[in-house]
Amino acid sequence: PTCGLAITESERVLPSVLARINRLLEQLNLANEPLVIRMTGCPNGCVRPYLAELGFVGSGPGAYQVWMGGTPDGTRLAQPYVDKLTLEDLEAFLEPIFLHFKANRDMHERFGLFCNRVGAEKLQAICDKFVSIQEKK
Repeated sequence: PTCGLAITESERVLPSVLARINRLLEQLNLANEPLVIRMTGCPNGCVRPYLAELGFVGSGPGAYQVWMGGTPDGTRLAQPYVDKLTLEDLEAFLEPIFLHFKANRDMHERFGLFCNRVGAEKLQAICDKFVSIQEKK
């Protein structure tokens, strides 16, 4: 980590994380969707991941909390959905969420607004399925 307070990488891995997310969005025909993504190496949140539509917050060596539902204009905070996502599982975690977004969004609805409209309970159920599968590995 480049920051002395960070508990995991953020600045050095963010370019590859963004490239991987962009590839996934492209595969799902969502490539033109604007998406505010922020990543920080610790819970201090200096890059404001709690306002992002999709935020990653360092929660341990090589692990990140996933926050979703912030708004691009910063008027709504994201909510935490997963405590310890490894980057190895990034696409496997995000794909079902992005597919749900694609299938159920209102026309031109941004990801953060979608997360708030469908509600934390529905998104948490999708996240919990992923966590359950990972725990069985």
